[in-house]
Amino acid sequence: MAALSDAKDRAHFQTKVIAEGLTYKQLYDAIKQKFGVRRKPGAGRPMKVPRDVTKALIHLNAQADNFIRCNERVWFGEEFDIIESLADLPSSVLSDQFKEQLTEAAEMCEKLARLAEANSHKLRQALSQVERRIAAQAKFEQQAQEDEEMSCAAAS
Repeated sequence: MAALSDAKDRAHFQTKVIAEGLTYKQLYDAIKQKFGVRRKPGAGRPMKVPRDVTKALIHLNAQADNFIRCNERVWFGEEFDIIESLADLPSSVLSDQFKEQLTEAAEMCEKLARLAEANSHKLRQALSQVERRIAAQAKFEQQAQEDEEMSCAAAS
C-alpha cells in the first residue's frame, strides 16, 4: 500500500481488507475511489528500446527464455501447476471474479500465442533475407577475387 502514506488511512484500509476479504483489485478500486488516481495507468519506467538489431534479438531471446522458464516452473511445472492447484481450491474461492481472472489469463495466453506465431513468421522471413544477402555477398567477393587474379595474371 505504497499509495497510503498516512498511517490512519493505511490502518483503515487494512481493517477493510480483513473485514471484507478484499482482493487486490477491490482494494485498489477502494483506494482509487477515495483518493483518485495517483498516477496514470501504465506509467512508470519507460521500456528500454534497443539501439540495434543485435541488442533487440538478445533482449527478445532473454525475455522469451524467462517466459519459458516461468511457464515450466512457476505456472505449469512440477514445482507449481495452476491446473493441478485448481482441484485444491476451496469452493469459497470459486467465484465470478475468479472465473474472470481465469478467463483473462486464458485470453492473454491466446494473445501471446498469436503474437508469437506472427513474430516467428516475420523472423523466418528476415532469416531468408539474411541468407540471400550472405549468398550474394559471397558471390560478389568470389567474383572480385577472380577479377583480381585475372588482373594479376595479365600483369605478369
